[in-house]
Amino acid sequence: PMNIINVTALNGVQIKEPGNNTTTADSEVQTIAVTKADVPVGVGKTDETSSLHNGTITGVSNLMEYKESSATSYTVITGSTVTGLDGGTYLVRVKATGTTLASTPVSLTITAFTKGTPTALDLNYSLATVTFNGSAKPLSVTKKTAGIGDITVKYAGSTTAPTNAGTYAITVDISGNAEYNAVTGLSLGNYT
Repeated sequence: PMNIINVTALNGVQIKEPGNNTTTADSEVQTIAVTKADVPVGVGKTDETSSLHNGTITGVSNLMEYKESSATSYTVITGSTVTGLDGGTYLVRVKATGTTLASTPVSLTITAFTKGTPTALDLNYSLATVTFNGSAKPLSVTKKTAGIGDITVKYAGSTTAPTNAGTYAITVDISGNAEYNAVTGLSLGNYT
């Protein structure tokens, strides 16, 4: 095998057979024309929408290849979409074939998913005045925003609903998950 470097569409590949300077002369130079593939058009991307590594490169074909920008080698594309990508910068090019060099790559940046942090605006609740009668009076706090974690309501630091009249500082703890950060001690106001 022969390793040929610095081949461009401008100079192609030039080959000659050297003579032995006794009975044979150098052959004529033969030039193999080399072209360069056009830069791919219509290539797009979708950003990660969860922590499930779901970024994509779209508008591609099996004539192309891609790599994460810091990778050393390209991966051949086998369909019209590359799936399962993390956030990062990717290079996409038309791959080399025969006497056609690979194209100049197109650069795409897939934005990494960032977990959200729940706030009081993500919850349904009402701090309406309650008539206490010795029975527990739990405050109903539910998810307004789908996907946030489990909610634990605390009344002045306790998870036990109040039974007697008073003013109770209401906070919630919300567990974390793949899409939302955990929150501890989120204040909702006073419950009386």
